[in-house]
Amino acid sequence: MKSVYPSSTPIPTESCVIDTSMVPVTIAPLTSVPTSTIIPTKTVCQEDAPTGKPKPGNNHCGVHGLPVGNYFLARFVENAPGVPVTLEGCYQFCASVMDATNGCKAYRFYPERGLNVQRCDLYGSSVAYALDSINNDHPDIWFDLSCGSPSDERWAHLPGMTRLRKLGLLG
Repeated sequence: MKSVYPSSTPIPTESCVIDTSMVPVTIAPLTSVPTSTIIPTKTVCQEDAPTGKPKPGNNHCGVHGLPVGNYFLARFVENAPGVPVTLEGCYQFCASVMDATNGCKAYRFYPERGLNVQRCDLYGSSVAYALDSINNDHPDIWFDLSCGSPSDERWAHLPGMTRLRKLGLLG
């Protein structure tokens, strides 16, 4: 699988958890891919992210909260036929070169309210523009694509990741 991994390193085939022939359950393709006007200078994650509006000058990795609205590129419910989507799968869909995910810059992994099944929404903007407000008491977890894989050991210590690991929803 080809990737737009921040390091330009493709995701190793043995690490790939998604079926790239999967079709999103919902799409809203961009007519043009927006360019970033601010280059992030700081990375914030769950334990050091201030509550409130995310700052455009930051990379957001593992923060929590609700979206600004329903402005996402695509939604996935499965990594592959019959396999529920995972956080790693969400990242891999965002990093993929599928037409439906073109322009993905951030992703949100969350339990569907009322159904309590996991969902993955991909966004054409950074977390700073897609997330309404950082609220680390909320279950929805957000990552900018530039954070790399959520399975990376850099993020393993985050309380939100510990919860997902216990539920078997990471990879």
